[in-house]
Amino acid sequence: VRWLYQPLGGVVAVGSVLVLLCLPRFFLHSEVATLDVPVAAMILLVTAAFERARDNVRAGLVVGVLFGLATATKLNAPFAVLPLLAVTLLERWRGFGLENVGGDVDGKRDLASLRLPSVPPSLWWMASVGPLVFVLVWPWLWPHLLPRIGAYVAFHLRHYPIYLFYDGEIWEKPFAPGMASVVLGFGSVPVVIVVSAAIGALKAFGSIKLLALGATNSRHRILALCLLQGLLSVGVVALSDVPRYGGEKLFMPLFPFLAVLSAVGAKEVADIVGGWLTSSRSSSMSVATRCVTVAVVCAALLTPGVVGIGKTWGGYGLSY
Repeated sequence: VRWLYQPLGGVVAVGSVLVLLCLPRFFLHSEVATLDVPVAAMILLVTAAFERARDNVRAGLVVGVLFGLATATKLNAPFAVLPLLAVTLLERWRGFGLENVGGDVDGKRDLASLRLPSVPPSLWWMASVGPLVFVLVWPWLWPHLLPRIGAYVAFHLRHYPIYLFYDGEIWEKPFAPGMASVVLGFGSVPVVIVVSAAIGALKAFGSIKLLALGATNSRHRILALCLLQGLLSVGVVALSDVPRYGGEKLFMPLFPFLAVLSAVGAKEVADIVGGWLTSSRSSSMSVATRCVTVAVVCAALLTPGVVGIGKTWGGYGLSY
């Protein structure tokens, strides 16, 4: 809420949390003693801290520590750095160029050197402090550091199969097809939330374009990061050869960012409908009408998820 409140507004900040709490399958996984929801929380925290840190060296150090803790939580956390790099390039690509060094000597042309954009301190800290924190918080690695890190990575690359019901079949080996990730990622979410998230995604694509054109705005950075982090988390599973087991548990980081985009989309709908309803009313009536519109849109957005959680309460969330 604190991350989103100022750049996106209170409605979106609070609405994002409410949407996340109204996702039946995410709600189930948050009750299960696994690392999937914790790593989703850590990736969200790293993303928020990175966006707020900007060029602040001390804040960047905090990002590096958080990144190390996220990596120690689960192995898919390092993938979260890719959207951070992408947004950094979108904002700073104009820093690339060629500049002359030295003068004309003996008729020879000036030498040119490549000019690079500035790199956020957060990325340097993530690359240096992050791995150090990862090792320090896991004493099991210390006696045989490299072999045990290799064993940790190999365990995930050759993960034992977990039954997955998809498309009328129970998949073990071979693993389910890549499309299963997309279907389970979005098909297990209430339709109204998916639709509003699609509207929010359109806003995020616009933000990506504006960042590339030179905009420097926290709102645009947040929307771009949410879209790219969400797409990456499900795309890595859908498009690569990683073992696909256990359904949406592999891309749990998708859902917090999906919730933000959904809240953005719902706010956009409420603004459009509220503006249409209040176009010919007095200012006092306009405020009341807009408040009622926001309440109705929120109710429509959240009710299906609340009902779904109620019907699958008690460990049956995968039935949603």
